[in-house]
Amino acid sequence: MQKVADVHAEQERQMLRLAEESIRRGHPEQAVIVYRKAAAKYHAEGRPLKEAAVLQRIVDLEPRDAQVLGRLVEIYEALDRRIDAAKTAGKLADLLNATGRVAEAQLYSAKADVLRAHHGRPRTQSRPSIID
Repeated sequence: MQKVADVHAEQERQMLRLAEESIRRGHPEQAVIVYRKAAAKYHAEGRPLKEAAVLQRIVDLEPRDAQVLGRLVEIYEALDRRIDAAKTAGKLADLLNATGRVAEAQLYSAKADVLRAHHGRPRTQSRPSIID
């Protein structure tokens, strides 16, 4: 059983090394493809911390990817990382506003405000965890 886990861990490392090598060689678009596959894998496995880390790498390469920013907001909220969720929601609101998606921008702007206002306060009701 441990050998199977070791093989999976090595495959993950190889996938992420491939993405980093693509960046070094001047092909960030290839890295984004690999990162998207890794994020989907981590999502399917219920590994939100890994998924968030990989999605953040995509944002570093493609800061105008609204879908990735939206997913990051969801993950950060689920992990109760309100500051990260608020910052990311604010970035997404700015992006959506700049691209003419004003109604969506207003929603994310309001979400960012609420998250900032509730930072540090305990939640009044529990939410289901996406972490096993």
